[in-house]
Amino acid sequence: MPFLEGFWIKNFRALKQFAIGSCYLQFVYVDEDITQTQYELSPTTILIGRNGAGKSTVLDAFAFVCDCIKLGVEDACQKRGGYDSLYSQGSTGPLSFGFNFRASPSKILTYVLNIDFGVSNRPYVETELLAYRAESIESFQVPILFFQNGQKIVRHFLVSGKGNNDLSQVELTDMRHLGLASLGDLQEYPVVGKIKDFFAKCSLSSYSENLRAFSPPSMVFQGVSNFYNEELVALLRYFRKEYPDRTPEILNRIAAKLPDVEMIDVGKGTQNRLSLVLKKKNFPNPFYGNQLPEGLLKLLTYYCLLEEPKPVPFVGIDEPENGLDAWFLKSFLDDVQAAVQTKNSSQFLFATHFHGLANWMAPTNVWILETASDGFTQVQRGSDYPIVNDMVRNDQPVGDSWYSDFCV
Repeated sequence: MPFLEGFWIKNFRALKQFAIGSCYLQFVYVDEDITQTQYELSPTTILIGRNGAGKSTVLDAFAFVCDCIKLGVEDACQKRGGYDSLYSQGSTGPLSFGFNFRASPSKILTYVLNIDFGVSNRPYVETELLAYRAESIESFQVPILFFQNGQKIVRHFLVSGKGNNDLSQVELTDMRHLGLASLGDLQEYPVVGKIKDFFAKCSLSSYSENLRAFSPPSMVFQGVSNFYNEELVALLRYFRKEYPDRTPEILNRIAAKLPDVEMIDVGKGTQNRLSLVLKKKNFPNPFYGNQLPEGLLKLLTYYCLLEEPKPVPFVGIDEPENGLDAWFLKSFLDDVQAAVQTKNSSQFLFATHFHGLANWMAPTNVWILETASDGFTQVQRGSDYPIVNDMVRNDQPVGDSWYSDFCV
């Protein structure tokens, strides 16, 4: 599966100029110094900072691109209150998103999506580009996919097995839908399909969005618990269908990570509805999903994603510390870091304001988000701070002693 080495976001809410990891050609879209050091993202990356620093907005930018592929750019904007509510105040130029993927040891793919507003007073695809990285930083190789200016609904594709000069043209009629979505399912464009699958299959968990869906406050706990119970039921039914022989082993491994849990399954709960079923030691009767605390349901959901035999390419989790005590969170993070050492694993991105996570990660894998003087988000890798490197050399707990200055 493609590995995300870096990405940039421009003009999306608080992310007026945002880039982390290896952002090849970001200078075309983001006003950064092209001579700056490039760092490839690690399999596990943490975004950390104060409330309002833009951490959740990064994950929502991923979700927005996923929605653009599934729904089209106009509906993706409307889902979030319209284009104006997304666009960074006082900015110029289109919304811009760029992603660099390691497609193979020797090939890097760059996907760029620019969305502008003005054609019939509706958002539209201003630029869409998918291309291999060229040897020269000034240019791309012949693009696999290219669409520009919104008026010409033409995309060029490098046909598999042919040379760079053998291009085919595909005309589409709606400038509000992506070429990635339209042609990603066709066999003649396998590279397009891989990048589409990355966004279509990535899993994004937003605690804050789940909370917003329920009111009044007295109903929040019950609503969120029901949400995770339904998610777990869907996941476990999928496991039973896709991996009937392996599912019992998977569930036993997950149960062994939880104290006093003997069995996890799906069965008929209250009102004869399908529910998560969990058997604990010393209790004769099982517990059902609506009887379990939110934190446990969240942890089970995360472990199901981690144990998926065919893992999704990318998992983004917002505020994993909510509902979990430090012991469970540390244990889960250890399991994630062990899993990502294998080739067949998801890539993880955590957004948190819990400074303790920095104690459990190398500073090279932690990115600090702050609110700059202009009100927008700025970001820097933790290991780029000299004081952090000094603390690491002296075996000091970086998170408790220093990152806590950046968190609430």
